[in-house]
Amino acid sequence: MAYITPYTFIALQALTASQMNGIQDNIRALWPYTTAGDISYASAANTLARLAKGSKGNALVGDGSIPMWNTNYGICARVSRSTEQSINTSSETYISFENESLDTDGIFSSGAPTQLTIQTAGIYLYGCTTCFISASGTIKMWLEAAYSYVDSRPSTPDGFSNLSITGFGYLAASQTIKAKVWHNTGSAIDLFGIFCSMWAIKIP
Repeated sequence: MAYITPYTFIALQALTASQMNGIQDNIRALWPYTTAGDISYASAANTLARLAKGSKGNALVGDGSIPMWNTNYGICARVSRSTEQSINTSSETYISFENESLDTDGIFSSGAPTQLTIQTAGIYLYGCTTCFISASGTIKMWLEAAYSYVDSRPSTPDGFSNLSITGFGYLAASQTIKAKVWHNTGSAIDLFGIFCSMWAIKIP
């Protein structure tokens, strides 16, 4: 019910049914709430509207005109390995992931195990962590998405050599996130499976 300009009454004037209804309608227009958690907003000049409460985890945003609930809040994915992956010397190799521990937007598919595929465009924080088993030489990892990042360092001959990269930026729908590794130790060495993971989180 839209708010209307109130009548200007004269002292001792008897109110008509139409005038009384107008007062009633204005009161209702100033109180659009019907349910606990409702929020009111101006849908037009001199017009209040009701925005029902959002679901758990939703964020209140604007579409340039009116407020609304962002139902894409909470988009994220994480994949990992549980077994070792052999990496040949001097050969750039994409990490292939086996396990999906979290995925709220269909970002990972076992049919494309080397990548996360963005379904909903937006600003993302994403990254990859991996670990080479002992070897002597140089190890590298590249994280490929909107931008390419690289982590390069000498490997540890008497233990495990960790690599970790975090990226941030706008990713379009269908854009992929991949991680590839390289080493020059002279022979094939393994990635330590349980320390390999890749993830992405959409920033609301």
